[in-house]
Amino acid sequence: MPKTSDAKSIKGKIELHGGFTAFEETEGCGPNAYAIRHEGYRLIRGSMPREIRAELMRAVKNGKLGRLPKEKFMAEAFFHPNSKVAAMEAREREKHEAIKVLTKICVPHSIYD
Repeated sequence: MPKTSDAKSIKGKIELHGGFTAFEETEGCGPNAYAIRHEGYRLIRGSMPREIRAELMRAVKNGKLGRLPKEKFMAEAFFHPNSKVAAMEAREREKHEAIKVLTKICVPHSIYD
């Protein structure tokens, strides 16, 4: 979900263009895809509503967003085409953090003493 200021900005732009349809025609993507383009990337750690996923996948198909699918410990990522490297780095950080947490849970406590 976008930050509050981002959500207000996006809502203002939608209203400025006379509603969602005019906004979608000018930008070529819906408000969720627009928010990701504005932020650079977004990691998806869990599930999301079908409508939002459909909107994001349309934006990927139209070339407005890029997508890195979920792999083992790495989250799925949607990103602005110019922010692919940042999205890949964020996924790597997320993977290392997940492995670090799992290691602390699975390894006997005496090793850390």
